[in-house]
Amino acid sequence: MGEITTKGIVFYLLISYSMAVSAGRSPWRPNDPMLPEISSRWSNSTESFSIRDHCLEYHAIFCKYNKNEFDSLRLPKGSISYRNVPNKSVASEKLSHMVRQLLEEIRSGKTTYTDFTVLKKSDFNLKHASGLIILKYKEYPFILKLFLKTPKTFVTQSEGTIPRFFFRMGGGTNRHLSGFTRIPNLKKIKKRIAESPKWSKIMDTPRKWFWLPEHPQWITVEGKNIGPNGPCSCTFPAVYAIIADAIDAERVLSISNKEDCKFGLSFANYIGNRMDAHVDNLLVEKGTGKIVVIDTEHFPTMVGLKEPMVFNDYKSWYLQLSGQCLQANYGRHKKKRRDMQRIPKPELYSLSNPSLPAS
Repeated sequence: MGEITTKGIVFYLLISYSMAVSAGRSPWRPNDPMLPEISSRWSNSTESFSIRDHCLEYHAIFCKYNKNEFDSLRLPKGSISYRNVPNKSVASEKLSHMVRQLLEEIRSGKTTYTDFTVLKKSDFNLKHASGLIILKYKEYPFILKLFLKTPKTFVTQSEGTIPRFFFRMGGGTNRHLSGFTRIPNLKKIKKRIAESPKWSKIMDTPRKWFWLPEHPQWITVEGKNIGPNGPCSCTFPAVYAIIADAIDAERVLSISNKEDCKFGLSFANYIGNRMDAHVDNLLVEKGTGKIVVIDTEHFPTMVGLKEPMVFNDYKSWYLQLSGQCLQANYGRHKKKRRDMQRIPKPELYSLSNPSLPAS
């Protein structure tokens, strides 16, 4: 998420309170035999780890990884040109070699890395080498978003408090699963920008590619009492990454700047809730003057958004998200929870259901 403001703190406190109360289930209440359950394991193993929770949803967990789409969007072989200096390039194998070395350093417990500078690690558990860590190549103008999970950390949400917020709101999703939406959603955002005479002149996006280890490990997740067709399962890579253009920023749009906020909210409404509306996800690019969208994670996936939000200020935005949180925790009686599984509803502008309107 973006910069924490007073409204943001209120929002997070509401979620925190919601989680604390939800955790206090009476030990004398009988177990619900229809409670949704997922278990995760290495694909070549039978040992599994499980979690049962009424918040778990079919689309949030089992419809995020599309192997054919993922493979079509992987880092190409050969030379990768620099964003704004097309006569300069780096071999994709060089970028890949550095990621492989980074993985060895992370797994050995190192916190500083030979070829990378850490930009963000708040969603990363160093002890378990699990979560999302964002880094910048030291020698090349590219950003690396590295996603790591194990079957155990997939169900334990070991990366901290904020990921647990979104786990409940998003129907059991996490950064690892939502990471698969970032490049497909980027394509949708680029299309929307290109369709507008106004936004196409002032907005831009970085290039992004998926990266996979040479010999990937795979996690299989199996579900019970989730969705309309009985037991379900999905398999996805335990480790993958996104390599993206690093944007040379003249400045980051600020939530303390009224004009920046007005601009950011206007663009977020045009995009149709596809992205996090925080203005610090927008940068003014040095040299081009373009406003560049740097965070293209599918926002409805992260917060479980099923209906559009319309907002003119951040107060309205936070209030609607707070309502979404409260609804997810307290607004679902038994029949509604049963209906969620019997007739699962995908997120707004779902990337896993091509029959939905493109908006």
